[in-house]
Amino acid sequence: MQRKIGIVYVVSTLRRCGPVKQLLFLIGNLDRTLFSPHIITLRLEPEDSLKDSFECLVDSIIELQLNRPQLLCIGIKKASQQITRLAPQIIHSQGFTADLLTSLLRTNAVKVTTQRNYPFEDYVMEYGRVLGMIMSYLHYWAFRKIQQPVTCSLQIADRNRELGLTSLVILNGTIVPPRYLIKSDEEKQEARCRFSLRKRGLLYVYVGPLIARKSVDLLIRAFVDQRVSKSDSTLCIVGEGPKMHDLICLANGNDHIVFTGGVSDVSEYLSMADVLISASKSEGLPNAVIEGLSWSLPLLLSDIPVHRSILGYNEVAGQLFPVNDVDMLVTILCSIEITVDAKCAARDIVLRNFDAIHMSKSYQTLYTELVGKVEQNATE
Repeated sequence: MQRKIGIVYVVSTLRRCGPVKQLLFLIGNLDRTLFSPHIITLRLEPEDSLKDSFECLVDSIIELQLNRPQLLCIGIKKASQQITRLAPQIIHSQGFTADLLTSLLRTNAVKVTTQRNYPFEDYVMEYGRVLGMIMSYLHYWAFRKIQQPVTCSLQIADRNRELGLTSLVILNGTIVPPRYLIKSDEEKQEARCRFSLRKRGLLYVYVGPLIARKSVDLLIRAFVDQRVSKSDSTLCIVGEGPKMHDLICLANGNDHIVFTGGVSDVSEYLSMADVLISASKSEGLPNAVIEGLSWSLPLLLSDIPVHRSILGYNEVAGQLFPVNDVDMLVTILCSIEITVDAKCAARDIVLRNFDAIHMSKSYQTLYTELVGKVEQNATE
């Protein structure tokens, strides 16, 4: 009997977020006759962990439960002990801490990383220029120590190439809901009543963390504009984060803006929305956008390279507005029309390009090829 390929996935935590959901889709579609997956988490699991969703999909979840000072000193030793015990052929990491630790491990396993952002933009926006630049250089140092960097978008791969780093591209994926779950306009209105949302007008939904890079404040400034308020449109902000208090203050009780906080199932909101909206300044390949597309939602997005790329598959599926341009966003909000063609084009983009099963199969092919090369080299 052919031995299964052992894979250890190394992540900081299994906190409910886009990268961890992508990992869930990847592992959930693995061929278990060929692969034996394990997960090592480095830190204590938060309350919004997806650990329960992973437990039935993997052979084991090993929690190192390290605090920040322990991550690299004790973390390397503890992770090495578990790697030695499991003896995997592949170690697959994602995220700054996991990549840094994995790059320092001494092992015969092939190392793979998935890069889901562009550090020189994201880290500087999130941590400030000095710390952000230090973290970015460290992360690229780690990428170069890992045999197979993978990026989730062509745009990140192009940026990497400019920095002398060659990376494979495997696009993010999502689970596409069956067509019978896509609500009609009447069904959407009924669903909004259950969530105490306005029935009249268009429902725009933002899904994601409330952080500076996402520019949710620009969306709020657009929706408090009297010209948008007259249209009876509603902005539903699904998520939480460090900017939440400031954003609530900015909305100032406007009844056209609704904050849900963190939710366990964003599909409830996507299924009753009319438009998926984002004003983000930088993205890898945004999970919320491709999830919105899967629910047949037309897009209204900031004009950044990855958003441009997504709509490049079918421009009928949405519109772009200039980054940080609230006046142009207001103009579009006041004149937007949602067509059947736009809804069909949105779903078609996902079916053709961002299917979770295809994404997982691409990684499985990569794992098999990498292990095959190691075995071939060993026999030569």
